[in-house]
Amino acid sequence: MAEKNEQLKKEGNAFYELDLNCIRKKNEQKKQNRKQVKNRQKPGR
Repeated sequence: MAEKNEQLKKEGNAFYELDLNCIRKKNEQKKQNRKQVKNRQKPGR
């Protein structure tokens, strides 16, 4: 079965089309940024 690339979301009277590939990419970037911050050494200790 093919992976879904888009999703519709209803909020009030509006419908939004979400690009799931874009969301996955942003989540991966956030995950990598958290790893980088965690791996940084704190100065002064």
